[in-house]
Amino acid sequence: MGDFRTRTVAGFAVVVALTAGVAVAAFALAGRAAEQRDELISKYSRDLVSAGQIRYATERLVATSRGYLLAREPGLLTNVQAAEAALLSRLDELDQLPNRQEVLELVAQVRLASSDYLEALHQVMAQQQAGPDRRSMADVFEAVLLPKRQALERAAAQLVARQEQELAQGRQQARATTSRQLRLMAGLGSLAIGLAIFLSWRTAKRLSELYEAERRATQEAERAVAARQDLLGVVAHDLRSPLQAIVMKAGLIERAPEKASDYAQAIVGVAKRMASLTDSLLDTASIEAGRLTIAPGECRVSEILAAAKETFAEAAGGKSIHLEHAVEPADLVVFADPQRLLQVLSNLLGNAIKFTGAGGRISVRAFRTGESVQFAVSDTGPGISAENLPHLFERYWKADAGERSGAGLGLYISRGIVQAHGGRLWVESRLGEGSTFLFELPAGRW
Repeated sequence: MGDFRTRTVAGFAVVVALTAGVAVAAFALAGRAAEQRDELISKYSRDLVSAGQIRYATERLVATSRGYLLAREPGLLTNVQAAEAALLSRLDELDQLPNRQEVLELVAQVRLASSDYLEALHQVMAQQQAGPDRRSMADVFEAVLLPKRQALERAAAQLVARQEQELAQGRQQARATTSRQLRLMAGLGSLAIGLAIFLSWRTAKRLSELYEAERRATQEAERAVAARQDLLGVVAHDLRSPLQAIVMKAGLIERAPEKASDYAQAIVGVAKRMASLTDSLLDTASIEAGRLTIAPGECRVSEILAAAKETFAEAAGGKSIHLEHAVEPADLVVFADPQRLLQVLSNLLGNAIKFTGAGGRISVRAFRTGESVQFAVSDTGPGISAENLPHLFERYWKADAGERSGAGLGLYISRGIVQAHGGRLWVESRLGEGSTFLFELPAGRW
């Protein structure tokens, strides 16, 4: 839980940091985009204004020079000279600005056209001093200066058009840059939101898993407490009766010493049952702690099965149950703890005899399957319902909750012993068709 809390806090810290970084980056990008847009628009606007000023200067030069030639007033010559100086000054200013090569070429064309116009203007002004009349000067102006004027105005118009195009491209470039930055910011924002959603989902899922695990653990603990309480009742019942028998037999020995031997044998039998119950409890504790001790060695399977059959022959005979065993091959050997193996078979045979009716049949078989040896204890009892099958190997579990005999540990201990040998234990059963308990152990050393 502590590790989960640490990961969750770290994850949310990353998301918060990422979100804050995205916000800072967004403001920075937005500011930079605005600066770039303003710089571009300011530059192209400045260039456009300069181009407009050049066109205005050309128009002013043409207008003042025509007025001077027609009016022949010396005062107008000053206006012509001022317009010429203004045009050249504007051209020099635009030359000094950082512009593309295409713009500089257009400026050079305007300069060349203005030079041609001024040269023709000076020639006409020199002719004017010869004294032709105004009509003649108008004809001269139209014939000599008009083509030059048109070329100058056309070059100025091209420069202005190019600068207008530059401004439009600059605005489009600024919009494209802003759009890219907005997409970048949207992508980073989406990433942060996606990470936040993913982390929230993972956190909710993990919390749900922890809650479910805690709920199962609580239920398991409640079942364990109930099972232990039930076990205490079983143990108290199973131990009380033998203890009472021991006390009673001891009193009989005291009153009838001549029958001491018989009573002593009865006491020994009762003590053995008590010892068996105690051993079961100790085995259960060892299995739960993962410290079940086994002493494996090579065992002849036929000898183990014969010993198990002999142990339960009397009990089976008392119910007229036919008990048989078979080993294939006859010299089959398994690497296991013989006492523990006999303990498992005894638990399975004891249950089979307990639940098999009079005149039934029980068989114990062992056979080789690949690298393993498989044991099977089959009976003709009533079988086990499907709803009870998953609980058979649980500790303290009994099909009849009201049954007071036995602690419900036999199958749990048997499974623990088989698993300690590296094997597995399972059951195949259907109601009305009997049951077969099977377990498999490695044939060789492990």
